[in-house]
Amino acid sequence: MSPTLLSKRLKELERVGVVQRCASIQRRPEWHLTDAGRALAPVIQQLGEWGLCYAQDPLQESDLDVTILTWNIRRRVDPNVFGTRRVTVLFEFTDVPKAKRRWWIVNDRGTVDLCPTDPGFPVDIYVTTDIRTMIHVWVGKLSLESAVCSDKIEIIGPRNLCSRLRHWLLLSPINM
Repeated sequence: MSPTLLSKRLKELERVGVVQRCASIQRRPEWHLTDAGRALAPVIQQLGEWGLCYAQDPLQESDLDVTILTWNIRRRVDPNVFGTRRVTVLFEFTDVPKAKRRWWIVNDRGTVDLCPTDPGFPVDIYVTTDIRTMIHVWVGKLSLESAVCSDKIEIIGPRNLCSRLRHWLLLSPINM
């Protein structure tokens, strides 16, 4: 969403009493839900669950684009989860052409980079799966925990880093 469109939508939500604009220490305003906005949470949750059950299924071959998926992952991680150390996560997709099979996401002191070729840093976490499973996890059709328990995703690395992976990946709050 463009900043102009976002601003327009937030002003409209403020006008109807769903959000309120609050002063911030930073130059940008902060927006907070009002009581009316919080009252919408169950409705939004139900719409999300309906969408997961009845929309976007089944995935078509054209939906299985590893480049789009990895760019979306790179855009939606919390760079602060791993602290100040550099953490390199290697995603290996077992069912895509060899040239697009491996993707590295490097999280370094608040900066996140996506690399389609080896960036030369030691890999801290290895994530191995097929693209369809990762898309299902990414959109909330399957929880990361369920995918790992059913051996659809393998995660290898130090326990203290692997345990933070779920929080680093800003996955959908709606899971089936």
